[in-house]
Formats: sequence, C-alpha cells, structure tokens
Amino acid sequence: MFFLLRTAAWLAALGAVAYVAVFVPLGSHTLWEHITRIAGTEEAQELGREVDSASERLETALESELRERLLQPSPGAESEPVDEQPAAPPSETPATEAQP
Repeated sequence: MFFLLRTAAWLAALGAVAYVAVFVPLGSHTLWEHITRIAGTEEAQELGREVDSASERLETALESELRERLLQPSPGAESEPVDEQPAAPPSETPATEAQP
C-alpha cells in the first residue's frame, strides 16, 4: 500500500513539474522554450559535439584497458602447459584383485 501511495505522489510531482515547465511563463518564455532556445545556439551545439568526441575517446580508452586486463594473466598465477594430445581413455579391463 505504501509503495502505491509513494508512486502516485512521485507521478503527481513529475506531472506538476512538467506542467510548470511547459505552460507557466518565466519572463517572456516558458522553461521549455528557454531550454530549446539555449540548446539551439552555436555554443550549445559545439558543446554537444565536444561531449560526443570526449565520450568516444573515453569509450576507446576503456575498451583497450579492459582488453589488456582480460588478456593479461593475473599476477602470481602460474600457467600450466596445455597438453597437445588428449588423455588416453581409462582401460576397460577390470582391476586385478589382491589374491590371498
């Protein structure tokens, strides 16, 4: 029951914020209009391109570091040589029993 009330209150608050952002004027424009006008400026567009470029560089660096860490053996771990031939199957003859 508490979860339902908390979710309803959260949705009501979110709706109120959305209503204010879209319909209530702040000066000559609403908050939504201010945000879209700012996002349309050349400076904001340049910032977006720089963020994209930085995120691509970060992704490349993280991928290469992850590959290096995954491909390196852990320190102190001894690697055993891999046997080229498969092990022979166990013999099918019964084991001999000790005689009295």
